[in-house]
Amino acid sequence: MRKTFFVAIFLVATSATFAQIPMEVLVGNRQVHYINYWQKNLDKAGKLNFFSLNRFLVDYKDSTLNSISFDGQLTKQFQDWIGISVGGSYEGGSFVPSLGLPLGYANRKETFLVETYPTFALFSRKVYFSLLGFMVYKPQFNQKWGMFSQLIFDPNTQLLRLGANYKQKFQFGLGADFFRLEEPTRNIQNLGLFLRYEIE
Repeated sequence: MRKTFFVAIFLVATSATFAQIPMEVLVGNRQVHYINYWQKNLDKAGKLNFFSLNRFLVDYKDSTLNSISFDGQLTKQFQDWIGISVGGSYEGGSFVPSLGLPLGYANRKETFLVETYPTFALFSRKVYFSLLGFMVYKPQFNQKWGMFSQLIFDPNTQLLRLGANYKQKFQFGLGADFFRLEEPTRNIQNLGLFLRYEIE
């Protein structure tokens, strides 16, 4: 019943209209990795919003490494930079609900952005802490061209992107994914080229 409630939050929030959705694919030496994320204000005051990060991964040789994951947080903002959130993550066939204290910062030109979601798992026998976050830096050189850099991270994943930004819509360049698997313990690196497009 509790898990059904949190899944319902995902469905209601994702059914709302939203602004821009970055859609990205990395074609690497080992894997293809698709990512999209978005954040949407659900009220006019901007005090209630929903954040979602969705990932699909296909390994060329080892199908056991193929994965699909969803992370989402419904947040009530106290200030522009802090709030309280409820949501969870789905990966490997299980859904883990969580409670968090999201933190964020964006400069005035919105060329630098940081969002972090420190969370604690709910309804778990053990206290489980996790940290999901992303940083984007995209200064403009002129009206058409700029630089694009991005880091998405959680306790076992770091996703790096560095490249060019065309008209604030289309990004491309070099990408690197670093994963740490626990059972059995091993590290996986996936290096390649990424393409990214922001849909309105």
